[in-house]
Amino acid sequence: MASKEDFDTESGLLTDYTGEVVDAWFAVDEKFGNTQLYLKQTTDSIAVPEITERFSVGGAWKSFDGGKSVENTENPDKTKIHESSRYGQLIRRCSDDLKMIDFFIERGFTPRQSEMWLGLSFQWEQIAKDYTMKEDDGTVKSGTSKYNLPCAFLGGADGVQSNGAAPAASGVLDGLSDELVEGLKLARVESPTHAVFVDRAVTLTGVLGNDTLIKAIADETQLWKELS
Repeated sequence: MASKEDFDTESGLLTDYTGEVVDAWFAVDEKFGNTQLYLKQTTDSIAVPEITERFSVGGAWKSFDGGKSVENTENPDKTKIHESSRYGQLIRRCSDDLKMIDFFIERGFTPRQSEMWLGLSFQWEQIAKDYTMKEDDGTVKSGTSKYNLPCAFLGGADGVQSNGAAPAASGVLDGLSDELVEGLKLARVESPTHAVFVDRAVTLTGVLGNDTLIKAIADETQLWKELS
């Protein structure tokens, strides 16, 4: 019997995944002619073990050092990425929503340097944004744009190497409040996949800011396995 769900469609975009940035660079997109930031990641998805996310920076921004950095060719004194660009949204999501601004500053890089993203791990979610645009012939086109943005910062280190495997889960749980431990156990029971578990666990009070715990949550061989 047919239902409304039979008529739903999907974007085909990998989402709700954990990824570690193993390469990052700026380059001009040949199709659209604007500069984009490319983040190549290894993921926890068996079907899609590697993915490259792209974030438009803008046509005025160009790289002259092989993708390591960008500068504004229209206004050399301009150093800020426009907030409406896809890259601007990525910066705002990480620095404001995920409270990473101090972390970025401590690393010593700016958003104009692709190296700022190397070695970082995130949980990603799909964003849907309605748009309206005017074509060259005057017709108005509208639709919904779907793309991924980080919803949780899972840690990382300088360079392309991660900080290594998380310690044994039993050690990670030591010292945590009973409420947090019970919350992690409940999240494990109610999560059909590791990705769902990560998404739920990082929202628990006491998780963010605890890098050791975050790594154990993100590592499929640690808390996900021990709490099963």
